[in-house]
Amino acid sequence: MTTLCSFGPGPHQVEFQVELPADPNNYATIPANPTILINLYTDDMPHAAHLFLEQIAHGLWNGCSFVVNAAHVFQVGAVRKESGESQMKYFAHKELDILAFQEYSPDHPHEQYTVGFAGRPAGPEFYINKMDNTESNGPGGQDHHDLNEEADPCFGKVDDSSITVLERLFGLPVVEENGPNDQFLVEPLHILSARIIGWVDPVEVTLAQKREEEAVKEAAAKEANNDNAAEQQQHQQQEQQQQQTVTPDHDAEEKKKMHDAIKKAEAASPVKVDGAEEDDKKP
Repeated sequence: MTTLCSFGPGPHQVEFQVELPADPNNYATIPANPTILINLYTDDMPHAAHLFLEQIAHGLWNGCSFVVNAAHVFQVGAVRKESGESQMKYFAHKELDILAFQEYSPDHPHEQYTVGFAGRPAGPEFYINKMDNTESNGPGGQDHHDLNEEADPCFGKVDDSSITVLERLFGLPVVEENGPNDQFLVEPLHILSARIIGWVDPVEVTLAQKREEEAVKEAAAKEANNDNAAEQQQHQQQEQQQQQTVTPDHDAEEKKKMHDAIKKAEAASPVKVDGAEEDDKKP
């Protein structure tokens, strides 16, 4: 359920890009800095798959290296290529370093090209099975652990499209043949990037949704302001029209009052109004 909530219903794929020059003479179809595509067993191995997805989502494998090229596995180390510095503290800081238990599904044994977590407890380092390791990495296959009935979690498999790339990687030289360090690569294989395919960061989705909601609110507020301005303008126009309608009637009424006053004055006095000369006075 956690994987579904965080990364969607799947299927879930991850892509590793490694730093490797082109070799047109021997591997003409493989470009420089090729990629490895891994399909995860999310449904049957939810705990291990979810841990792996979280590690990648937090960028923990970026800058790390493939360091072991043993006869049976090709393994990643949580170390920087340039300095050899361990990156384990960054996994531990995010609490994404180990599994809570040795998850295993009999439906997904350690067949060739499958991917498993190493160690007890398992993680964070993982490997690609170069051969069928169903027995050696499965239940009861590792007697050097206290609980030898447990198995390494097998949580995915390299996609068929990346097998040619794997075959080239499996041929990379090791430090020395048949010596104490014969499993280690002469040159650690730098991981340029690790990313989840076909997945959108939920944090970015949330931010995008918030931005969209804010834009909608802003547009609604702007529209409301425009409506209020239009309503106020219409109200002002109506008031002006009312004033223009009332003013002529008011003026006419005032003129009528003045006219009546003049008539009344003329009737009461022999003197003409409005500057006219006085009438002849009778003795």
